[in-house]
Amino acid sequence: MQKDFSNLPGPYPSAVLHNLSDDELRKVLDFAAQRGVQISLRGASHSCNGQTQTDQILLDLRSKPLPNDLVTPAALDAGLQWGQIERRLRAQQQAVPVLADHYGLSVGGTLSVGCYGADSLRHGALVHQVKALEVMTADGNLVKCSGDQNASLFEGTLAGVGGPGIIRRVDLKTTRNAPFTYLQSYRANSLEELAVHAMEAQTTTADIFKALWANGRYVATYGRNFDHPGQARDQQAILNKRAFLSWLTPRYRTWRSFAVKLWVGRYANAAKIWSDYLLPESDLLTFCQTLQVALNDPIARAVKAIYLLPIKRHPQSNIYLEGSNSMAGGQVFGMGLYCMLPRSDLLAQAELRAWLEARLHEALSCGGTPYLYGHHRLDTATMAQAFGPNWQAYRDAQAQWNGQQLLRHVLPT
Repeated sequence: MQKDFSNLPGPYPSAVLHNLSDDELRKVLDFAAQRGVQISLRGASHSCNGQTQTDQILLDLRSKPLPNDLVTPAALDAGLQWGQIERRLRAQQQAVPVLADHYGLSVGGTLSVGCYGADSLRHGALVHQVKALEVMTADGNLVKCSGDQNASLFEGTLAGVGGPGIIRRVDLKTTRNAPFTYLQSYRANSLEELAVHAMEAQTTTADIFKALWANGRYVATYGRNFDHPGQARDQQAILNKRAFLSWLTPRYRTWRSFAVKLWVGRYANAAKIWSDYLLPESDLLTFCQTLQVALNDPIARAVKAIYLLPIKRHPQSNIYLEGSNSMAGGQVFGMGLYCMLPRSDLLAQAELRAWLEARLHEALSCGGTPYLYGHHRLDTATMAQAFGPNWQAYRDAQAQWNGQQLLRHVLPT
């Protein structure tokens, strides 16, 4: 409990509480309020900048594994992991529209940061698939909220990094499960070329898209989903050129999660200092060109992979800290830098953090926003620049629902 996904040590919590019922959670909140103790929240702890680390009370919100029965998307326990849910939804021929690459994340944790994946090409962020929430606020009330009911709590809690309240249950949209995916991969020569692929992906027949730089190779992968393998047999190339790799796979998400788990496992003992951004279409190429030059810096050897995702906009949404809501028209793109360093090399870690801070300010100058699960040096001026009026709306929601700051503020206040 001292470490998060970064693998770097933090403070030891004074108490760690697991598997609390709603009544037990109310008692903990009352106990903390009487003694002036702050509470921090933890799901799968995939964040990497101390968001789930504390020297006070830590609530481990992960739930016990599901029994082997069906799940109800209208009342998902926020402590469950997506892999558990996906397997059971598959038996009902349903699927979550958007998932991250890793199945081991908790429902509440991913909804607290936004969550994007290869499916975001057609569906946007995972938080855009939420119809309603049950949230326990700092005063112990269990509040139902949606875009039409207690909207400030709903819009501040989703992508709000655990700020206004604790997500307990979720009413989630689902889509029909298409179990087979036909994938085609194309080589590129630069981040700028990957960006062009990402910008053109929405005009293709692809259902999913992800571009990746790793090991010096630039690869853009498109995919289409099918009910039966025979439907993919006669598929033409998604682009009007030959793919260097084409393959058909069942349960693509399961395969993708396993591949990511193996890749991350190669760096099991490393410090993981990851940093992600959302960028508008108008400045994506400029940012990629600047980043390409910055990768020549010696400290950039710590960057082991860079991903790029096109993200469908949901203009009707007003989730305060879901970054695409703060941008003007056009497409939105997610980009992440996965950096690994020896845990013992504190000097290199400090140098890398300064290098990433420069990338953050370049993203902000391009009209971008930080993706808040990662490593960022943030202050109130940075948040106001990134999120505009939505930052003040988020702070107002914090004051309304967590006015005593009983739930620890992860973001600057």
